[in-house]
Amino acid sequence: MFGEGLLLALIKRVIVNIPAKSLALPSLCRTPMLVIPDDTPLHSYEAAMDLVSPAPNAQVTAYLWKEAPDIFASTIEQVRSFLQAHERVHADG
Repeated sequence: MFGEGLLLALIKRVIVNIPAKSLALPSLCRTPMLVIPDDTPLHSYEAAMDLVSPAPNAQVTAYLWKEAPDIFASTIEQVRSFLQAHERVHADG
């Protein structure tokens, strides 16, 4: 629907280019996130790092994680660990 250039421009505009003091970025980006950079246009290394830089609770997997079997396995384990660590707890009732 929208080109990759528009998406990256929006990410940069919202997260990178607006002064931190006007948005209080640290309080906006405290949600834990796992960023998996890739070599595709919409998941590029540059876009991933733009997301990670203002997010203190972000984790990043290895770049080009699909290339080698050992890196792939370790990335899958990192994803599992991240999801387990941030599993939502439901209150009874």
